[in-house]
Amino acid sequence: MLDDFHPYIFKTTDGGAHWTSLVSGLPDDEYVFAVREDPNEPRLLFAGTKSSVYVSFDAGAHWQSLALNLPPVQVRDIAIDTRQGEVAIATHGRAFWILDNLALLEQLAHAPAPPAGGPALFAPQTAWLTHAYGRSEFAALIPGAGLNPPFGATVFFTIPSSYNGSTPVTLTFADANGNVIRSFSLHLRRPAPPRSPAEEMNETPQQRKQEELDRLTAILPGANSLQWDLRYPDATEVTGFRPPIAAGGLPDDVNGPVVTPGRYVVSLDYGGQILRAPFTVALDPRLTATPDDLAARLNLQLRIHATLDHLDQTINRVIAARDRLQVEVAAHRLSDQQAAGVIAALTNTIDDYVAMDIQSSEGSLLHETKLRSHLAYLAADIDLAYDRPTPAQYAVFQELQREAAAAERVLNDALGKVTSLL
Repeated sequence: MLDDFHPYIFKTTDGGAHWTSLVSGLPDDEYVFAVREDPNEPRLLFAGTKSSVYVSFDAGAHWQSLALNLPPVQVRDIAIDTRQGEVAIATHGRAFWILDNLALLEQLAHAPAPPAGGPALFAPQTAWLTHAYGRSEFAALIPGAGLNPPFGATVFFTIPSSYNGSTPVTLTFADANGNVIRSFSLHLRRPAPPRSPAEEMNETPQQRKQEELDRLTAILPGANSLQWDLRYPDATEVTGFRPPIAAGGLPDDVNGPVVTPGRYVVSLDYGGQILRAPFTVALDPRLTATPDDLAARLNLQLRIHATLDHLDQTINRVIAARDRLQVEVAAHRLSDQQAAGVIAALTNTIDDYVAMDIQSSEGSLLHETKLRSHLAYLAADIDLAYDRPTPAQYAVFQELQREAAAAERVLNDALGKVTSLL
């Protein structure tokens, strides 16, 4: 048998009295090391062979390659982790490899093929609230480094082959009570226009975030996926503000807060045809926070988020009013004498609440932190731990909330002066 490289997989349903060969689809020279059955879906099988790994969605009646980016290598053993939805393989000479999103394969084995010409939606794998997930931006710089699973819920869906971008498509995430948390409008993926190095260097944070959103929501006919970071929508950002880089500290951004553990529903709306799929968000089992702790965390973060959003919107109205005055002066519809004092006052008022002088990654070393950033830093501080906020965090928010209310009054008074001129 030493020169027999044929694959051999047999199945019995009567205690060994009769056996059925299950090798259809396996190459004739791929002898088999291991076969594993998914504990949750008996129709889903995995086989490790002398040079690759294979999957069957029909209990072994047919096999197909699952190699994806796996190079040719002996696959000696296979382990299935249904809790985290992963398939791990042990290779001979190329270390361990792990495939995420087992739930997608289970659904492909369990459900019939989606209707031809229509959209399809698959329930996401359980999404974990944990700091162990998430991909480092530096991992790509290390040759051969593996990537942790991305943080959040991965949604797989299929778009009809006739899609050309004219049909409206949205993905919406809601809680178990139907309250919408986040909705994404999807669009046809198109080649990005070329940009010069200078354009990339001078890109604003708002432009960069919009580009990230455009990439996230770009789709093509056929199979697609979207990675939801489990967050509520961003707060409004101040026009022209450049947040400094975190550099190991807290990020100065306007990200929405993360949801709490529970049941959620994702909906795919393709031109009015709506498909829904439930999924679960769960807390890292190594953490000890209670549901009440995490509800209190979300409640405070939403209050901070609303305060920051309202403040930034008001600041933006003042910025827009100042810019309009400058346009009126440039068009000679207002004189410098009429507008100069008001424009200077508006600029000073804006600068009282947001550090507009920051124009570099380390500008915060030169300019003091203002109210807008204090709110963002407090939200980021609470975001560090899946636990009930501390008394100090509540006290800081109460102080910042009072400052924000006073700032709103000052900013609105400033807007009133512009109205009297225009």
